[in-house]
Amino acid sequence: MGMESSRNSSTSDSPDSLRRRIVSLEDGLEKQRAKIAKLTSELSRWREIVQRAPDGLALVAGGRIVVCSRRLASMLGCDDAGAVEGKGAAELFPESDCGRLSALLSGTSRSGAPARMECALRRADGKSLSVEAAVSPPFEPAGGGVYVVAAFRDITRRKIVEEETVRTQRLESLGILAGGIAHDFNNILTAILGNISLTRMSVDEDRPEYQTLKDAQNACLQAQALTRQLLTFAKGGVPLKRVASIGHIVRESVSLAVRGSNVRCSVSIPPDLRHAEVDEAQLTQTLNNLLINANQAMPDGGEVSVVCENATITEESASSLSPGEYVRITVRDQGAGIPDEQMQHIFDPYFTTKEDGSGLGLAIAYSVVRKHGGFITARSQVGSGTSVVIYIPATGRRVADAEQVSEEELIRGEGRVLVMDDQESVRSTTAKLVRELGYDVETAPDGQRMVEKYREAMNTDKAFSALIVDLTVPGRMGGKEAMRRVLEIDPGAKGIVFSGYSNDPVIADHARYGFKGVVRKPFQPHQLAATLSRVIASK
Repeated sequence: MGMESSRNSSTSDSPDSLRRRIVSLEDGLEKQRAKIAKLTSELSRWREIVQRAPDGLALVAGGRIVVCSRRLASMLGCDDAGAVEGKGAAELFPESDCGRLSALLSGTSRSGAPARMECALRRADGKSLSVEAAVSPPFEPAGGGVYVVAAFRDITRRKIVEEETVRTQRLESLGILAGGIAHDFNNILTAILGNISLTRMSVDEDRPEYQTLKDAQNACLQAQALTRQLLTFAKGGVPLKRVASIGHIVRESVSLAVRGSNVRCSVSIPPDLRHAEVDEAQLTQTLNNLLINANQAMPDGGEVSVVCENATITEESASSLSPGEYVRITVRDQGAGIPDEQMQHIFDPYFTTKEDGSGLGLAIAYSVVRKHGGFITARSQVGSGTSVVIYIPATGRRVADAEQVSEEELIRGEGRVLVMDDQESVRSTTAKLVRELGYDVETAPDGQRMVEKYREAMNTDKAFSALIVDLTVPGRMGGKEAMRRVLEIDPGAKGIVFSGYSNDPVIADHARYGFKGVVRKPFQPHQLAATLSRVIASK
């Protein structure tokens, strides 16, 4: 038995047997080499496909990135795709997104269709990037292994647009209510302010009641400022734009906002700062609101900086703005800052963290800037202050010479004026003021009667020199239609839009509808006088 065993061992270790075993091992190694070569070829092919993709793509095996596209590396803030390869979900995503994505990338979450979700990518600089992730079902290529393909699309711009849309819709309901209130309130204020002004005109300045009337007038003007705040939410609160120097508006706003406070303010305005077409009153109000917020953020004093710059928005900019030239205004304070959970609400109406705050300041700023075709955003860090940035479309046009009219200067004139307004108190008060300015006056309660009176007087020695036309007349002919009919009768007719609120574009573009000027309710006598004089003198 021992000899037989020795013979078998000798046979198994014979040269032929060893050759066969070597050949078998070589065949196995060759197959492995072929398999590795095929896998390497597959990876090379995948790498080429991945690198050409416009979205960030990754080939993932075992939950870790095997191939990373240059686009994905760029999204992650890395210059080299190799720096990303080998990383897993925990290194790429915040904790809130990591669990589900880990399962998808490892191939343990299997389904017949790609899985999609919105998530954040953790960049190399510590910031987050909003992306839409699509992860393929796991697959096994011929070279072996289990892989998934993950695609990441940067949706930062889309998210900005979506947030802007939601915020705008949130203001819509408030705008409807605000517009109606402002219209009615402005009519009441017009009658009150007009009668106070008329009474002041008949009282000597050295009489004690003169100052009392002036105080009442100032109170009405404060109420007027409140209605203008309401109008910024309304569709009818469209800006009455003209070319203006943004630098001049900023300097004036800063001068008023910091007067009497313990806050310093530094202003940086380059000499070549572009001009813009703006409603100066609305933009001033916006800047005042921002500066008031900045002051209140620093009760113990500090410094507010206002920096104006020219800015260019390109197609690649992560913004909801259209490409073009803009003026950028940054208001920065040194206050306590705003926590992240509150930042997303700061432009919401009535959201405030102040005990005595109204929550309207930033909401008004948002509405004004958007109606100017601009954009407003804010950045804040607790303990390091807050920055609010405004973009306003720039223009290459020159600033027109402003009409400077003193409050006490009343430009008187002569001629006949027709006043149309559906509110008797407004109609009567306005007529008295126009007579006080030296004009003959007639009135009409609606557009139909206005057209009739104009036609009757047209070919007589009592033809009207100008018309003051209320734009909104509920249930009857309004000012726009009435003016159109008057112009058919007399193309040289001179109409002035007279309104406290309207959602009609005629307020912002009155010349397009045949009007020569605008008077907003409530008004002061010198404003009405200046507009009447200019319109009647126009050709």
